[in-house]
Amino acid sequence: MRCPLFKVVASISIISVIGIAQTKPSVKRGVRPVFVTASRLAASCQDWAAVLYPYGHPLRDEETVNVTQEQIAHAAGCEMYILGVADQKMEPGFGSHYRPLASKLAEIKALIDTFLKYVKDHPEQEDFAASTLLSEAEKIIVKTQKQ
Repeated sequence: MRCPLFKVVASISIISVIGIAQTKPSVKRGVRPVFVTASRLAASCQDWAAVLYPYGHPLRDEETVNVTQEQIAHAAGCEMYILGVADQKMEPGFGSHYRPLASKLAEIKALIDTFLKYVKDHPEQEDFAASTLLSEAEKIIVKTQKQ
């Protein structure tokens, strides 16, 4: 039996190949191609806490959870998308010549919770790119931390 994460990785690989092969799309001004909508990411992120943050803290090695393979795949897809967006945002500051430092996104739970609330509160934006609404969620977190 294949791991549910295999489906996620295979899907991401296929999307990456398709994205690389495409030329710049001809779209009208003010129209943006969207690969992952906010509603699609929100659906995956609904399972994130149950799988990876079930007891009010990140799941520890000795802890277990009773979840389905589908929930695991959703949680993994959610987290990998968010980490990919975070990686991409660092690119302008570091360029392509750097020594990598393995890192964790410390506030991922707050970011996911804020993102899910934002999508719920703004259904008119559910077809926007998930990355756009993740940026809005980050702004809310930063604003809240400054208060």
